[in-house]
Amino acid sequence: MDFYAIPHFSNRALRLEMKSSDVNESKSVAVMLSRIAEFDARELYLDDGYPSMRAYCMGELKYLEEKASRRIYAARTARKFPVLFLAVADGRLNLSGVVMLARHLTLGNVAELLAAASRKTNEEIALLIAERFPRPDLPERLVAISSPPVVTGGAQHSVRNADALFGAADPCPGSASEHSVRNAVGTPLPQMPPQDSPGNPPPPAARGRMMPLSPQKVGFQFTGDQETHEE
Repeated sequence: MDFYAIPHFSNRALRLEMKSSDVNESKSVAVMLSRIAEFDARELYLDDGYPSMRAYCMGELKYLEEKASRRIYAARTARKFPVLFLAVADGRLNLSGVVMLARHLTLGNVAELLAAASRKTNEEIALLIAERFPRPDLPERLVAISSPPVVTGGAQHSVRNADALFGAADPCPGSASEHSVRNAVGTPLPQMPPQDSPGNPPPPAARGRMMPLSPQKVGFQFTGDQETHEE
């Protein structure tokens, strides 16, 4: 019998199965985080011949690097604040939400922040963090970058791999003049805290190029053309 072939399900049965599967998935993630946290704390990965918990997750559990880093970071956070295990299990907070809140959690605010972030989307959690923990404006930077090679094929005039341009450009020293374009190539947005012990994975970095810094203020990184520069 094909477990994934379910055309014989009635509409009612399918609805019940959807809800049940979703609840079970949340609980499964919470349970796995608790196991990762304990395995990591006991450093059992060393007995299995791995130098770090991330290496173990990638080698034994076949996680991709990003998944391994995110789960380990969330697991360590939840080990410090066990209420997060319950929040993930009952669906009040997803894995991304735990990772986003992690650096801001303390014993004094975890209950309040968890209540405020409960059932919110990642975008809403990002806005919540910006309101509670506002960050300063991005510094003004203006950096000249070389033109990318012309791409032949379907989109000849498109610029591919813009991230490579950001990575190659070094921020210019000092502050830009008051007439310069703001953040033509901004300094990298702050990442999460560095790894807390040798061999452990750093917290996963956000991939977005736009994120709220404080209420009513959003940081951008972009590449502008000559006309933008002149304006």
